[in-house]
Amino acid sequence: MDKETQRVMLSQTMGKIAHFAENAPWDVNNPEDLKSAISTCVIELCKAMDAGRIHFDEDEDSAMFHGLLSVNLAQFFDGNVKTESMTQQ
Repeated sequence: MDKETQRVMLSQTMGKIAHFAENAPWDVNNPEDLKSAISTCVIELCKAMDAGRIHFDEDEDSAMFHGLLSVNLAQFFDGNVKTESMTQQ
């Protein structure tokens, strides 16, 4: 195992995420469970961002967070995301 992989695997945050994943009440192999979990997390994270409870000191961190959320949103909508239905005009 290289040093970067070891650093990530020993990360306190990765450990917390692994604990949540191990004890998750949903089955990610069940499409409906997966969509429910994704939608719940994306909605709550969007609310937190809009309320200013999540902020980033680095643009790269913000880009990765938003990238992760966009992957989740695309997964929820089966790759058929329509921006115009989700933006304020």
